[in-house]
Amino acid sequence: MGKDSDKPSSAFTQELTVHPTASGSLDGLTFAAKDVFDVAGHRTGFGNALWDATHSIASSHARCIALLLNAGASCRGKTVLGEFCCGIEGKNSEYGMAINPANPDLVPGGSSSGSASAVASGDVDFSLGTDTGGSIRVPANNCALFGMRPTHGRISMRGCLSLSESLDTVGVLSRSLRTLKQVMQALLSEDKVGDTTISMTTLFLIDDLLAESTPEIRRATLAFADKFAAQHNLEISHISMESFDEPDMSIADVMRLLICGETWKNLGEWVEEHSLEYGKTTHVDFSFMRTVSKAQLEAARLKQLHYVDKLTALIRNAIICMPTMPLPPRKRSDVLTKTVNDFDYKRVRAFIALSSVCKLPQLTIPVAQSPTPISVSLLGARGTDLFLLEQAESTLTARL
Repeated sequence: MGKDSDKPSSAFTQELTVHPTASGSLDGLTFAAKDVFDVAGHRTGFGNALWDATHSIASSHARCIALLLNAGASCRGKTVLGEFCCGIEGKNSEYGMAINPANPDLVPGGSSSGSASAVASGDVDFSLGTDTGGSIRVPANNCALFGMRPTHGRISMRGCLSLSESLDTVGVLSRSLRTLKQVMQALLSEDKVGDTTISMTTLFLIDDLLAESTPEIRRATLAFADKFAAQHNLEISHISMESFDEPDMSIADVMRLLICGETWKNLGEWVEEHSLEYGKTTHVDFSFMRTVSKAQLEAARLKQLHYVDKLTALIRNAIICMPTMPLPPRKRSDVLTKTVNDFDYKRVRAFIALSSVCKLPQLTIPVAQSPTPISVSLLGARGTDLFLLEQAESTLTARL
């Protein structure tokens, strides 16, 4: 089906020129958007040719795209993604796998693979993606970019296809922290609550996540944490996922049930109507999604609220520093010659679940690129998106 998946792909599904609608803080900047955002006059493809063919042309822009155009940016196109926003490698049987410009031998990461590729290659200044279960953070890590998964619900998802509404966010990728901050300010311009500033006292490290990481990633994370704590006069304190998780349903299990249950709720009727068959008309395995019962989904939603309250109390005056991913990006050749189960990533699930389930902003920061990219992440309390960016900026520009 579609394009041979072992052939290199452009980052774009459609190259466009959508001009700014006003002058503003983003004058002169260009961006690309994952093909889940509506662009007036074009179909929104969701990474699947059949979906594209069976849906209407968008009559208006997604709200986030309208905000960027109104701030002076211009849109250069729509980008490749993992089919139906699934998969953390960046594989797509229709359009191929986008190149990872940071290291072409490695996968770009998904599902916002084309968004990351377009930025890392210099085609655009920044890009829009979405993040449900790592789809901004993983490509940012793999392609050595700055990435922001915002506080859940702060940026409008209107005009964007939804996978799992309990977890979905608009996200941003950029080569520059300054540009990322400018874009986030534009996207948050309609947020009536405003950004939250906290009196930081503590920087948390999560010991079992560090232990799960490679020695190189662990060292890079600890080095950044030391610099960040020194710059902001913070006490470093140690916690563990083992002590945070609860025996009846871990935070990683909550994420898995929400993604699977809500994806099937949102897409199941269309999947069955068009008789999608794994390995033939789709490379997303929906079989296990349809098995999540309404009772399981409701239990996961209730447990999510519990974890939100629990982590909110823990980090009221703190920030978490952690590896974005525990392992280096996989080799492109390995991924393209094997069947990938899009949700078979047990080892990395705990790294992804914290901000997804607890609705927290997470900033991904590249700290090394050779021999493979390494990133660390800062997680803050809900509403501290711009505060996180400011603290990271002051750390990266400091001379310690």
